[in-house]
Amino acid sequence: MEKVGFHYWLDSDHYSEKDLNLWLPRLKSLGASWVVLPAPTCRAIPEHFITTLKREKITPVLHFQLNSEKLPAVEEMMLLFETYQKWGVKYTILFDRPYIPVIKVMGLGGGGSNAVDRMIHFGLSWAQSDLTERFLDGFLPLAEAAVMVGLVPVFPPLEPGGDYWDTIFLRGSLDGIKRRASAPLLERLILSAYAPLNENPLSWGGGGPCLQITYR
Repeated sequence: MEKVGFHYWLDSDHYSEKDLNLWLPRLKSLGASWVVLPAPTCRAIPEHFITTLKREKITPVLHFQLNSEKLPAVEEMMLLFETYQKWGVKYTILFDRPYIPVIKVMGLGGGGSNAVDRMIHFGLSWAQSDLTERFLDGFLPLAEAAVMVGLVPVFPPLEPGGDYWDTIFLRGSLDGIKRRASAPLLERLILSAYAPLNENPLSWGGGGPCLQITYR
């Protein structure tokens, strides 16, 4: 992928013809060559949405923001992977910052049509042992399934900060992948990352856990 890309809506409710007609011209005017699409596990994004992006030279990158506590069956995901591969999809991101547990609070805002679902990241179970190995127990079967149908699995994006070092999690995960993954997966797996500056310099975070921090 080249040039610039964008993240689409954070939910999976904006894949109608009306949405496509609204956002496609804006993506093209910005010179977008790729766009990250939140992908539900219960249904496929409409084929017309995917194929139109492809026709306009915009690469769709699917992001399955999976919950480690309630993973879909590999067989179910395989069907989605096969469908997307037939429609021309190549890249699929599995999970999102898996070292940060997520609690979903339902019904905020009074209920009914105005109910709001909020995703609250809560740093607690990160302290449990074998965090990376438990993550790989869910990640590797899905990544292997994606490779089997011709997709390129993307390691979930990590983010600096929080209660667990992203670089330590990445190092442990890569060590585990090297031990446990098949040769085809090792050849195709690529990495992703969140990189917000948050008003910090570009060198912020350099040195990772080995950095000596001085408080004043």
